Amino acid sequence: MTERETKMMSRIVRKKKLCNGQKKKYGPLVKVRFDANKKDYVEWQFI
Repeated sequence: MTERETKMMSRIVRKKKLCNGQKKKYGPLVKVRFDANKKDYVEWQFI
């Protein structure tokens, strides 16, 4: 196996482990955005 193939396979394994470790339906990057805008969401009102 070439070095390129080895790196690609290890990258796929790392990403798969990261995805399987998530507890929610959204990833960590989305959660960061939710948390950053959380104060705006509190002020929303339903009509």
